[in-house]
Amino acid sequence: MRMRRRCCAVSSHRRGARLTRVLLVALLLGVTGTRAAWAQDARISSDRLSALVPGLTAAERSRLREQGMLRLHAEQQGLPFRYLPRVDTAATVREGFASMRPTVVNEVLYLLPGPTRSDGSAFASRSELLLSLGNTLRAVSTLSGILYGTNVVSVLFEDVYAIDSLQSRRRLPDPVVASLPRESTTLIHLVDSNFGTSYFSARYTAAGDSVGMAMTNARNLSYGPIPLVGPQRLRFQLLAVPVDEALLLYGVVALETAPMLWRMVDLSAAFERRIRALADWFVQQTYPTSNPPPAPTH
Repeated sequence: MRMRRRCCAVSSHRRGARLTRVLLVALLLGVTGTRAAWAQDARISSDRLSALVPGLTAAERSRLREQGMLRLHAEQQGLPFRYLPRVDTAATVREGFASMRPTVVNEVLYLLPGPTRSDGSAFASRSELLLSLGNTLRAVSTLSGILYGTNVVSVLFEDVYAIDSLQSRRRLPDPVVASLPRESTTLIHLVDSNFGTSYFSARYTAAGDSVGMAMTNARNLSYGPIPLVGPQRLRFQLLAVPVDEALLLYGVVALETAPMLWRMVDLSAAFERRIRALADWFVQQTYPTSNPPPAPTH
């Protein structure tokens, strides 16, 4: 989708440093052979994987273990949740999309090695690991500067931060916590490369087996004067599931819009790029940049 990018006002020094940092990580994440090696380092039994993601076929399980990633694209077929892990919050994830009749859906599932602390040491407990993963999702300001694209690499989001309300839009710190609540929400301001200044509602969930973040647009997403996506008609979900010596990362985006608009501006590809970029962002933040597990190229 070719649209003019609207950028926020940041200094060229800050922008250059951030772009350099993220681009280096993105290049490291794009090596297919190394991605397969990292997937093989993710130790999870076949029986465990089958029980956690019962929607996978035997061929898909094999491909996930070999390549580290699966993706599914569906148009006007509802939301299959083929790759959704069977965790305590799975019903909450499904309920979040219940009011939608999506025009297009994209699901992704990554198999990654078990995360460690930033110094490479093991987490002392599962609760410490979940807290770290949960706060990674809550550090929304780190979404600023994430990239997408293959031949032409572009900045997807700029100037991302939490706000107190849609009325005052007062900037808040990242909503990181000392202990994870079962559920909480925050509002997010961001500048999107295609849709300009946008506002999203983020819903965080936590349970004993996973942490998640759902994002839905709080206002219209427009290209210039043309509204393309109505409020709450776009929804993203990320779900991180540590299991054995591995991490499953599930992502899904659902979009509901008029079929004419969807085809006219190729919204399908635009939002597939976004869920993959969000998943890649989480991977980049979770693993040390000195030796990151490669995520799929866009």
